[in-house]
Amino acid sequence: MNLTDNSCNKDQLVDGETLLQKLFAKPCRPSLRWLRTMQMEGKLPSHKIGRLVFFDPQEVRAVIFAKKDGAQ
Repeated sequence: MNLTDNSCNKDQLVDGETLLQKLFAKPCRPSLRWLRTMQMEGKLPSHKIGRLVFFDPQEVRAVIFAKKDGAQ
């Protein structure tokens, strides 16, 4: 396993920084603080393992697009 490889399979949980890199282009990427706020307010799904928080990129993407579609 290459630890420097940034690719993740579709069922893999990722940390906040990796999630932001996977979902947003660099010029319009929100901050890690924004992500943590959304997660703590329950607006984005997350998985807590011990004291660590992980995200499923597909789950987060689905929530973001559902909110976008619902706002129309």
